Amino acid sequence: MKWSLSLVAFYALVACEAKTQSVATHSELWQQGQVIFDMNCKSCHSMEDEKLTGPSLHRFRITMDGTEARQSIIEPSRDIVPGYTDIMPQDFGTRLTEGQMDALIFYLTNG
Repeated sequence: MKWSLSLVAFYALVACEAKTQSVATHSELWQQGQVIFDMNCKSCHSMEDEKLTGPSLHRFRITMDGTEARQSIIEPSRDIVPGYTDIMPQDFGTRLTEGQMDALIFYLTNG
């Protein structure tokens, strides 16, 4: 019986450790996304509900899933927000690596 409880405690510890690593991974991904946003997007877009050169990206958090957000970045001319012109660079699909794009999308949709 003692051995069984030790085994259960061991598996519980492993499960807790795996969960902590997963949270850290999400935290790191969010931080990477924030850096990418600050370097590439922040001069034109706000994550708050304020108007800059480009529209606020606050709506990504509210209305878009990751697929829609990714598509809006890769093909920015596809869906122009009323009141704005089509001036966003068209090359983010090639400028950012897949990992950078994933981090940026995670940041935008999990702000």
